[in-house]
Amino acid sequence: MARALREPVQRVHAEFPYRVVLGAWVYPDACALDLLGMELHAPLVAIAQGSDVHSYLHMPLRRHAIVQALGRTAATITRSRDLATRLREAGVSGLKLRPIYNGVDTTIFRPGDAQAARKELGLPADTQVILYVGNLLPVKNPLLLVSAHAKLSRLSAEPCELVMIGTGPLEKKVRRLADKLGFGANVRLVGRKSPPEVARYMQAADVLCVPSKLEGVPDVILEAFACGLRVVGTRVGGIPEVLDKVFLGRLVPSADADALEKALGQTLLETSDREAVLRHAAQFSWEKTTERYVSVLEEACGGARLSERAKPGRKVISTSAVRAAFTTASSPVPSLSAR
Repeated sequence: MARALREPVQRVHAEFPYRVVLGAWVYPDACALDLLGMELHAPLVAIAQGSDVHSYLHMPLRRHAIVQALGRTAATITRSRDLATRLREAGVSGLKLRPIYNGVDTTIFRPGDAQAARKELGLPADTQVILYVGNLLPVKNPLLLVSAHAKLSRLSAEPCELVMIGTGPLEKKVRRLADKLGFGANVRLVGRKSPPEVARYMQAADVLCVPSKLEGVPDVILEAFACGLRVVGTRVGGIPEVLDKVFLGRLVPSADADALEKALGQTLLETSDREAVLRHAAQFSWEKTTERYVSVLEEACGGARLSERAKPGRKVISTSAVRAAFTTASSPVPSLSAR
C-alpha cells in the first residue's frame, strides 16, 4: 500500500504543499503513510477510530506495525481514553496519545417538543418510550434490549414502547424474539433514518439504550445528550467516560438483561434534569472538537498557528484527499481503508 500511495502523495504535495498529514485510521492508513518516511514531506498525525484498534491489536504482525508507526507519528488522536489506554498497553508512548471525542452537530441534535415529535412520528403521547439507535449486529446486542424491554413491560401497568432505528442481520431475530416474549406490538423496527429523523426520535423518547458488548464512545450517546435525553448503557469501552454522572443515566454490566431492565425502569421513574444534561453536552459540540483538533495539528506543525500557516498553497490534508487523488489515476487501486 505504501508503494501505491507514493505517486498520489507526491502529486498532491506538488499541487498543495501541505504542512501536516492526518491519517484517518491507524491501520491501514497511518501505517502505510508512515512507511513513506521523508517522502511524506510533513509530520503525520494518526487517528485511532476504534475498530482499527479492536480488530488488529490482537494480530501480532499488525500490532507490531501499529506500534512502530505510532511511535514515529507526531501524535495520535484517539476517539476515547479507553483506546489510548489500549494503545499504551500495546507499547505506544502515552506522550503521543491525544484523546478527543467526536463532535455533535448541534444544529441537528438539539432539544425539541416531545409531544410534537411524538405526534409527528406516530408515537403514543402518554406511554414511555425507549430508543435504540444502531446496526442490528451481535456486537450491538439488540436482543438483550428486547429481553430487558419485555421484563420491564411485564412489571409495568402499561407496556412501554421500544423504538429501534437501524437494520442488520439480526432484524428477523429481533422481531421473532419480541413476538415470542409477548410484546411484539410494542417493539417498533423503523429501519434506517437520516440524522434529522434520528434527532426527532431522540426528542420524542424518554431514554436511549446502548446495550453493546464492545464500543468506543458511540456518537449516539453524545447526540442524545445534545437533545437533553438520558442514556442507559453498558460498562464497556469508552461509554463510562461520558456516561459518568447520575443525571445522565446509568451504566450496567454487559450481557445482563436483569440489570438492564432495572436500570431502564429506575431511569424512567426519575425526573430528568434536562438542563444539566444539556450543559454536559455542550463540551461535545463540533466547535469544541475542532478547537482540540487544531491544537494537536498546530503542535505537530511545531507550535505555529495553522491560521498563520494557511497562506496560499499551504494546506492540511487527510488521507481521504490522497485517496481521492489516487482513485482518479488510470489504474484501479485497493482501498486505503479496507476495514
